[in-house]
Amino acid sequence: MDLKALFAKHSVESAELLADIQSSLDSSDMIPNSRFKQVIKERNELRADMAEKDSNIETLKAEKELLATDINGLTKIKTMWESEETKRTAKIKTDWEDKSKIFDIENTDKRFDKVSEMKDSFVFAAEGEELTPEQMKANLEKMAFLEKAKVFDTSEEAPDYDKGKGKRDKDSRFKGKNPYVNMMKKK
Repeated sequence: MDLKALFAKHSVESAELLADIQSSLDSSDMIPNSRFKQVIKERNELRADMAEKDSNIETLKAEKELLATDINGLTKIKTMWESEETKRTAKIKTDWEDKSKIFDIENTDKRFDKVSEMKDSFVFAAEGEELTPEQMKANLEKMAFLEKAKVFDTSEEAPDYDKGKGKRDKDSRFKGKNPYVNMMKKK
């Protein structure tokens, strides 16, 4: 409401009084009621917003602590896994180094032809390089298959592949094999 209208309503017609009041209102630090309510509303909204953000900060701090413990646990697991992986890789490497010695045999060895024939199916490192663990593992799997099939033996003597394939006489196949057959022959 306007100050002049307020004075007119109460039948006060002192222009001098009206000017004094208007100048004191203009020069004072007083805030109009509508502006005061608006400022209070904004302040309350900011306080509520700040309280919500403080609550979010506490929640995030708790989550951070949980994540830190999870990270520590995962770091320990990762370290253990890397240690086991290093051990597995070292074992694969030593196994391959032991098994690959068969390819270094001399040409006077009985197994030389078979070994040199099979050498092409294996992967070998180039000069100054190393095989990857996957390549060594694949080589070991091939070697295990060939050893199981007795293509070549890693022992000092080569197996006798022709053993038992010689000529036999007619009766040698029955000797000592079946006691009933032996009894029949005696009669």
